[in-house]
Amino acid sequence: MVRFVLNAVGSVLLSVAVVFAVADIARSLADDAWRMTPVGEILLAIGVTTGARADMASPSSIDLLGLSSAWPASMTLAAAAFLVLFLGRSRDRTRRSLTR
Repeated sequence: MVRFVLNAVGSVLLSVAVVFAVADIARSLADDAWRMTPVGEILLAIGVTTGARADMASPSSIDLLGLSSAWPASMTLAAAAFLVLFLGRSRDRTRRSLTR
């Protein structure tokens, strides 16, 4: 059950990363300039502030949000997706030999 949830979350994260990558590519082609959507812009769009609000969150989470707010969203989500998919992989797979 845990592997199913991890694989589902990883798949959703990967699909969202692909959507942001396609949007970044389309915007870059339309503007004739390379521009990637930062994580902070997405967080502000959904209502999460990245500023220092000590009454709402711990100092370490505020520092993490401040640090990651400038990272490209598509690459950050893809890295998180692959990490979650890696954690949800099946451990009892048998290795298949190339020679039979």
